[in-house]
Amino acid sequence: MKYQSSRTAVTPQKPDANRCQFSTADGRQCRMSRWEGHVSFCLFHARLAAREARKMAQLLGVEELGKELVSLSGEFKTATDINHFLGKLLISIARDRVPHRNAVAMAYICQLLLCTLSSVRHEITNEGPGFSAWKALVGKALSSRLPQQS
Repeated sequence: MKYQSSRTAVTPQKPDANRCQFSTADGRQCRMSRWEGHVSFCLFHARLAAREARKMAQLLGVEELGKELVSLSGEFKTATDINHFLGKLLISIARDRVPHRNAVAMAYICQLLLCTLSSVRHEITNEGPGFSAWKALVGKALSSRLPQQS
């Protein structure tokens, strides 16, 4: 006895303009109504798309952000360097360019750097070349990036 297939070809339905247009990898479509605040997605998928867009923008802006966050001397040997970096970090946080968790970690590291600056100065002045070397190091760090006054 031969069995005949009872399956019929499924023709894709015309997309409903009032339904979310998000479809999964296996071709299923979201059943929620389209949110009036988005062209083609429900509220859930619109938020998901916006979150993904923000992540992509952050990834694309990482190199540019790194260049902006460089300290005055390019190193973190003075309190002025760290202060400059923290100011740039604050601006980047306000513009939502740095994730909160990363900003907290960077600020904490800056706090640790500030706490160790006095020890570094003590090492250089008492155990190294002396106070004049420390003063020259700080002067070099500050003058390398500050605009020259005429």
